[in-house]
Amino acid sequence: AKAIFKSWFVDFEPVKAKIEAKQNGQDPERAAIRTISGKTDEELNQLPLDQLAQLTATAVLFPNELVDSKRGLIPKEWEVKKIKEMAVTIKGKSYKSVELEPSSTALVTLKSFSRGGGYRSDGLKAYVGKYKPEQEVVAGDLIIAYTDVTQAADVIGKPAMVIDDPNYKHLVISLDVAVIRPVHERLKNYLYGLANTYQFQEHTKSYTTGTTVLHLGKNAVPDYSAVFPDKPLEDIFFNITEPIFLSINERTEETRKLTLLRDTLLPKLLSGEINVAGAREKLTEAV
Repeated sequence: AKAIFKSWFVDFEPVKAKIEAKQNGQDPERAAIRTISGKTDEELNQLPLDQLAQLTATAVLFPNELVDSKRGLIPKEWEVKKIKEMAVTIKGKSYKSVELEPSSTALVTLKSFSRGGGYRSDGLKAYVGKYKPEQEVVAGDLIIAYTDVTQAADVIGKPAMVIDDPNYKHLVISLDVAVIRPVHERLKNYLYGLANTYQFQEHTKSYTTGTTVLHLGKNAVPDYSAVFPDKPLEDIFFNITEPIFLSINERTEETRKLTLLRDTLLPKLLSGEINVAGAREKLTEAV
């Protein structure tokens, strides 16, 4: 997903392929198809007609010209906008230690971010305090870390997609976290790709203050200017990447179940409480 985003929306490779092909008297659409698919003409000719038609429909959406903008050269008819024009950034809930009690609600915290970005399922904290409805998140929501305690600033400004946890009915972002809610749902994956770019990370660094504990400025995310393509391309990117994020969510739940099963069976096997046959029986019951 990151590779596709960089190729299409940062390096503009399909657009540049069209420009070069046009200058050389070649078919611009075919050049864009080769770039998008990573295939040669011979390989493309072997594809089923429906796949080739889908690639062609995608290639047509890329302009064949770059124009000047305040972000440098960008594809013609694409727009430079600030994130706040395309999404609302909502900060999380401050909490007290006395509110961290067993509950069906959990806080998504700074520990919910892996170094370099990405979601960690073991960072949740059970929570019994109050919160605003807009601070609740669900699987697939885009969140960004607004605080960091790592010396190398490996977490601050990094994005993650929330993943389900069956142990909790409600997930709420803490003050260290912000949720990015786009104007339309299918823009979410584009914003996630944008937050993973080098350019966005350099921008957030410039908004970071503090020494031992780092803090991201309130307007760091909303004020970031980026290039946004036409909605049809955003939709195609969503269609390509959404199955990846859904698969991550499913595999995470599968891993959780397998871990629980291992932790249940292994001590019993080592103590002799059950034998291999008994383990198989319990495994069958669990499945």
